[in-house]
Amino acid sequence: MCFVINACKYYAHRYPKKFSDIAHPSAIALATACTIFLAGAEMLYVAPQLFGTEGPIYKIFLGLTIFISYNIFGNLLAVYRVDSSVAKLALDKRTPKPDEAHLWHHCDLCNVLVPPRSWHCKVCHRCILKRDHHCIFTATCIGFNNQRYFFWYTFYTTLGTASALIANYILVYLDRTSLTYQLTFARGLAIWAEISSCKNLWSGCGNLWLDAIITINILAFLAPLFMLILQCQAIIDNTTYYLPSHSSYTASVLENIKEVLGQRWYFTFLSPRILSPLPHDGTHWESKQRSKIV
Repeated sequence: MCFVINACKYYAHRYPKKFSDIAHPSAIALATACTIFLAGAEMLYVAPQLFGTEGPIYKIFLGLTIFISYNIFGNLLAVYRVDSSVAKLALDKRTPKPDEAHLWHHCDLCNVLVPPRSWHCKVCHRCILKRDHHCIFTATCIGFNNQRYFFWYTFYTTLGTASALIANYILVYLDRTSLTYQLTFARGLAIWAEISSCKNLWSGCGNLWLDAIITINILAFLAPLFMLILQCQAIIDNTTYYLPSHSSYTASVLENIKEVLGQRWYFTFLSPRILSPLPHDGTHWESKQRSKIV
């Protein structure tokens, strides 16, 4: 995973235009296709075999799938639409106060002064307030104004794929005809010997459709889980993925959460449409090292 991220960073730095033209549509199409495929597979194939289609459990499963899917796509759209750039600031906010001027720095590419924790993105061609990272799966930078939506996007993507994985493995155990069952519950290492010798590779493994669902599910689970872990650490410590060791702005855990999720943070899990004002405009940061507003 780290190798892939470093490779993307290198290519984006060297060829930002080509990177955005190729990576953005490819990544968004892949993430969208995986989400739709897994949601459809769970509702049309896995859940009916586990619960039937008439009972209340299936209806609860259907409701949860719709809720999770809504939050995945709703927060994805919000990440893209909510602007975290310095240019989004009101004109009177783009100039530092006299006692804060030394904390701002000049961006040579944008040719403007920018607040603390703001950095230029070569792919977006603009400076981003509290820049966290550029995400190819949302085709935009994650920063001060849209990090809330990115956090919930990764959370619900992880939750949805984890729930699907549990249901899929229950079906694998009950079905007992898939290659996944043979590898996981039955012969374990013995089947790897058969695979390596190309003998009886598909013997007793009749449910290849279920194997395909499991494979896609595992891959779709690991990627958002990795990013969710990084986001949780960044929110708790009030750091960013761009500068993970810069923790001079951290406060209490609750205050750090409010910096990202807003004043009504406890409601934001319900929907990206919930209003939750952020505590400031992204230009003023309280540093524990300086003990004053920076």
